[in-house]
Amino acid sequence: MWCKLAVLCIDVYMYLQIVIRLTKGLGISLVDRTPEELVYIMFRDVAIEYVQENEEQTLRADVRSLQVTALFVHAICCRL
Repeated sequence: MWCKLAVLCIDVYMYLQIVIRLTKGLGISLVDRTPEELVYIMFRDVAIEYVQENEEQTLRADVRSLQVTALFVHAICCRL
């Protein structure tokens, strides 16, 4: 994981850039009240970039691969 932050302010011009990159990925588990894991979602090679230039704001997210694993009985599994 690495992060980058760039800020530039000159008189009335403002530029802010924040970049977060998760090269190993990000995993999320959805659990019920039991708690029992129902679904596991894995995002690999994630990059998030936020840029603010004066009044304009841009948010960009890139994901190289997405894997969804359903862990409950009679589930349908898929990989995108």
